[in-house]
Amino acid sequence: MRSQPMLAITSPVRGMLSINGRFAGEIAPQQPFITPVNPSGPAYLVLFPLEAGWLAMARRLAFAEGEFLVKSADEEGVSVVLWPEGVVEVELSPMVAPSRNATEHALDPEGEYVLRRGEHCAVVCPSGKEVLLPSGCGSPELSLGTGVVYLLGPRMEGGMYLAALEPQGALLGFLTADQIEREGEDGFTALVRSGDTVGHARLERWRMDSGGLQMISWESAWASGAPSWPATPEAAALAAVEAAMAGLDSEAAGYLTPALAQSGLLAEIAAECDLCATMKYPPHDGRSCVATIRVVGRNCAKAEPLYFRARQEAGPQGGWRIEAFYRQ
Repeated sequence: MRSQPMLAITSPVRGMLSINGRFAGEIAPQQPFITPVNPSGPAYLVLFPLEAGWLAMARRLAFAEGEFLVKSADEEGVSVVLWPEGVVEVELSPMVAPSRNATEHALDPEGEYVLRRGEHCAVVCPSGKEVLLPSGCGSPELSLGTGVVYLLGPRMEGGMYLAALEPQGALLGFLTADQIEREGEDGFTALVRSGDTVGHARLERWRMDSGGLQMISWESAWASGAPSWPATPEAAALAAVEAAMAGLDSEAAGYLTPALAQSGLLAEIAAECDLCATMKYPPHDGRSCVATIRVVGRNCAKAEPLYFRARQEAGPQGGWRIEAFYRQ
């Protein structure tokens, strides 16, 4: 028996939502609008942002016999996660409204390099050449290297970016990371967080040479300086799958009982998913589970429950061991 499909609609921008031509309610990043929809046929979604600087958007999603049609989410500005029991989580991301009046400000005391913001964000070089920066780049600080101009600034969604330019405007390299720091005249260190439960990260070293911006080495690191070992059964299950997906077999085994570690089951689970996360919309049977998520379309992913049993057992990687993983 198929579940009644339910839409759970949110947006990174606060706005008014209409569904099939009727006002539905207000949505925001942590404020979804949840509603049942027809098991067969289209659902027309319209978002009117309540924050300045964003464009309204409309999208058509479709269902057939209770199943979401993945291809209907292929349009820009839509992200869909299919959760158990018919919950279809939809994020609507409106486009930034083009600015009618471009703004400019100098990046250096002489005013030779100018940041211009209008429909696009660009750096205007002394030669007059414009170097477009990707969307989401904040205002950078300009510094000089050996025949290179560096722009280091924040990203609006978090983290930092580094752009390396030839003085007359050719882009020599572009880098994004959670943190970027200058190291010497033409070197940089970048911290890239994995975003996992325990807090893995990579510390990368980059250097500018004749071939452009090159990574010369990297090493494993902890995002907060030390691991955050799991303190709950759910965190232990998440950490185990994440470690297996990252190829950290020894660490993954440390979250499991010896029998489960020797079974090879965790490696099979890790090979079948693209992400492991908390079950945001869990099944109603109440059993402990996490979500294994795999990409099924251009803008669509599917979450499936991975059930587990855990026992309390103190060890070097926290106080819980997973003794069983199962699907049904």
